[in-house]
Amino acid sequence: KTSFQISGRDTQAVQTDVSEINTMFKDRYNNFVKLTAKEDFLKIQINTLNKEQKKLSKKLKHQEADLSQAEKADLWLAYAEGLKPNLPKIKTGQLHFTTVNYFDPDLQDICIPLLPEKSSLENMQIYMKKYHKAKKGLSVITENLKKTVGEIENTQQLIHRLQSGEIIDLNLGKQAEAKQIIQKASLSDKLMNLKIGEDWQIVIGRKAKENDFITTELARPHDWWFHSRIYHGAHVLLRCFKKQEATPELIKHCCNLAAWYSQAKFSQNVPVDYTQIRFVRKPRKSPAGYVIYSNHHTFYATPMDIRALRELLGL
Repeated sequence: KTSFQISGRDTQAVQTDVSEINTMFKDRYNNFVKLTAKEDFLKIQINTLNKEQKKLSKKLKHQEADLSQAEKADLWLAYAEGLKPNLPKIKTGQLHFTTVNYFDPDLQDICIPLLPEKSSLENMQIYMKKYHKAKKGLSVITENLKKTVGEIENTQQLIHRLQSGEIIDLNLGKQAEAKQIIQKASLSDKLMNLKIGEDWQIVIGRKAKENDFITTELARPHDWWFHSRIYHGAHVLLRCFKKQEATPELIKHCCNLAAWYSQAKFSQNVPVDYTQIRFVRKPRKSPAGYVIYSNHHTFYATPMDIRALRELLGL
């Protein structure tokens, strides 16, 4: 066995070296490993949305074909009404029948295609059925078509945003479906928010549904949550992107916002509770916007709206 001693000066040098190595690994994690993971996740989201885009394009083609058929409602009716008075004249096996088009102002002839294996009555009934189906479905198909076009446009915009390098932090897993990504991105875009540098973002829910989304889906355990104690109001979330401790000044600003976006907006010294999200829980089957929390602190706030805060911070 060999024993040795390290002098105090050498110990200090070793500690310095260890500190430098730790800093190096931390920088590598933040600048390479973490960044690479974000880029990989971004690619997965883009790939998922591209697949959804292809599905929507196929769906649109089918709907356009249905619309084309539905727009022939007047033609199907003309065929049916043209066959009705001529049923005895038509024999099974005929491929077409020409008669007067009673819906034409000039009463021009119309050539009606026939199914040869069907009787004249059956052919008339087929065209009448097509007419009723087309007339009934035209408004529905038109509405569905409009909806699909909107979904395609929204998906294209989201893909473009992701491809341009925009990180839309929705707290989703890698297995998230396209509809989840689109729905949450849409809801996230509607939220009132204020970004403070690269480290912080304040998000405010104005409706029960937004409150639920902010608190139970968007937030992460180390984020801070604020809500007026006595009064109904918004859930205010302070998102911490680098897991830092929130400064007293930031806490104060968020409490003031929670007081303003509550029923006590015109009061003074409004009690606002705040805690980290890991201490906030939504009971099963509870109504939208309802949560319970623990390990909280209380701050007596002076209500301030987000516009005033933006001006105060010079943002």
